[in-house]
Amino acid sequence: MSGKNWLSVRVSRIAEGMHDPPYETIAANGVVVETDGSLSIRSTSGSRSLSAGLWDGFEVKRTSMPD
Repeated sequence: MSGKNWLSVRVSRIAEGMHDPPYETIAANGVVVETDGSLSIRSTSGSRSLSAGLWDGFEVKRTSMPD
C-alpha cells in the first residue's frame, strides 16, 4: 500500500444532552491517548482533542482512503 494510511476512529461519547449522538466517526491520520486520559485525533482538517470526561471508549480501523 503506497501513500498515507488512514484511520477510521469511532469515539463513544458521554452524551451531554438528550439529543447528542452516542458516538462520532472521524477519518484520521493519527490517534494518541495521553496520560491524563485525553484523546487526541489528527486529521487533514486539523487536530481534535477530547478531555477524559467527554469520551468513554474508541475503536480504530485502518483504511486505505478516508471516509
